Amino acid sequence: MSGSLALPAPPTKAHCQLDNWDFDPRYTDGACPICGWRPAGARTTARPSWLAWADRVEWDLVGLVALFVVLLVMGVLVGQAAGLSLFPK
Repeated sequence: MSGSLALPAPPTKAHCQLDNWDFDPRYTDGACPICGWRPAGARTTARPSWLAWADRVEWDLVGLVALFVVLLVMGVLVGQAAGLSLFPK
């Protein structure tokens, strides 16, 4: 193989003794998702790029636009079923 591919970082598991929970600190900002305990030396900066991108997206607006599109399509389908047309002949 001539090109080199960047492999993802191996999973890093941490075990919280307080609640007996295994978790990956990369996906929980370095803390236990149940109690907030932080392991010493946990790699919290090695988040996947897709997760950093997903944090920047305004998911409320994406959902609102998706709802608008679905309602618009349903309105057109109901109108066609009732014999209405957007463009009269």
